[in-house]
Amino acid sequence: MSGVSFWMLQCGREEEKRRRGRFISSSSLAPFSPLLFYLVFIFFLTLTSSTLAQQRLIVNGSDVAGMTTTLMSGTAYAPALALAEAVGATFSYDAEGSLATLEYASHLLTLEVYNSAGEASANPQALQLDGRAVAGSGAVNVEGTLYIPVKAVTTAFGGSLYYAEGQPLTVVFPRATLRDVEAISLQGYDRFVLDFDGLTPYQIYFNQVANTVQVRFERLNPIQARGLSGDYISNAVLQQTQGYVDLVLRLEPETSFESYTAPRTGGFSFVLDIFPATAQREDPLATSTVVIDAGHGGSDEGFTLGESSEGELTFALASTLNTVLRGAGLSSDLTRTAGNLTLSVGERSQQGIGASFYLSLHGADDLAPGQLNIYYLSEASSSEGLDLAIRENAGAALDQQGTEVMRRRLLLNLVPDLAQGETYANAIARELSTLGGYTVNTLTGLPLKTLEGAAGRGVLMEFSPSNLADPALAEQLAAAIRAVLAEETQ
Repeated sequence: MSGVSFWMLQCGREEEKRRRGRFISSSSLAPFSPLLFYLVFIFFLTLTSSTLAQQRLIVNGSDVAGMTTTLMSGTAYAPALALAEAVGATFSYDAEGSLATLEYASHLLTLEVYNSAGEASANPQALQLDGRAVAGSGAVNVEGTLYIPVKAVTTAFGGSLYYAEGQPLTVVFPRATLRDVEAISLQGYDRFVLDFDGLTPYQIYFNQVANTVQVRFERLNPIQARGLSGDYISNAVLQQTQGYVDLVLRLEPETSFESYTAPRTGGFSFVLDIFPATAQREDPLATSTVVIDAGHGGSDEGFTLGESSEGELTFALASTLNTVLRGAGLSSDLTRTAGNLTLSVGERSQQGIGASFYLSLHGADDLAPGQLNIYYLSEASSSEGLDLAIRENAGAALDQQGTEVMRRRLLLNLVPDLAQGETYANAIARELSTLGGYTVNTLTGLPLKTLEGAAGRGVLMEFSPSNLADPALAEQLAAAIRAVLAEETQ
């Protein structure tokens, strides 16, 4: 019997006794007062409800079971698989390497796995997004179940958390905006490119009977419907459908499709290719060209490390990397073919013309082992960055007039390819994080003359002296370059 029913029944009995003149004073019943019992019952019910509410996690309106705050005081953890599914990310776990990964719209979040939350929070490098350390702790293995920090994962993927006393912990991911749409007919295939300024989950459906491809994007701001055209489709439309955005294409007979994503700062690009099913698609790596620039050399030694110099270390690494890439079937060349050869920045840059990927290798004696800096061609975002670029460009004057001339020369004729360098930089960072556990200290765009010849299709990378001398780095870089080129040319 509920407290409410019990109280009402007792009140009814007391009223009956009052009418019969046999009412007993309330003070004599105080130890067993139904009203007191009811108030106590409501108090504990409220307390229990508040406690349970604090343990609830709601992500974009859906409950995620299993959240706990017992692993570390003040920190909410949730089962990795359940949270990944609610976010829309793909989850994987490498037990041997003690590494958990969440891939969401071409961005990769990696978490080192520990046996306690204390260990997980002690390592500032335990959580990395696209190879760069971000705030938060690693994952915790509790009797075979992986728990990941809710706030850190949410923040890394651009979401927000809301909490009020007695209310569930609520996670909200903002809606992304479709920034641009391109339909391009190329030789032998159609390419559709959708650029987003945020992250959003998507699903691809293929109706074999109707020969249609549907790509459904969630959590997008409203769009205006538009038609698209191509050589290998009969029709295509991008439209709003009951809270989703759908890209629907009806393919011509005997055609097929492939899709992939590319990371962009703050968002990503979705690419869909349509091509004849009978076409023999050549290995994209077979037509890719790589140019490796060993920084410094000759009269320009760079920093010295014992009996070695930066120029010698970069040349040894570049030579080994060149051999590994050629052995894997890629067309690869060096800008500097001898350790004692002195090249100007202009000569190095000129050799990058026409390259699919240009890599300039350097050292930085202030980097700790396992850290790296990555730069791509762009306008400097700060005076410090511009100063670094001018020093690297070897001789340009640090004055407003010289700066503007250099910017115009670098940027005006290269705009179509500048985004490619940023894509490469993010992808290389992600691959080296996975392959070698590297963390990115700096990833930014600079007006670097050495990257000019490749029209932005390249990066300049700085490693610690010990990493430059590590034989494993050449293999890791080769694998990363192959993965990035294969992804880009799909």
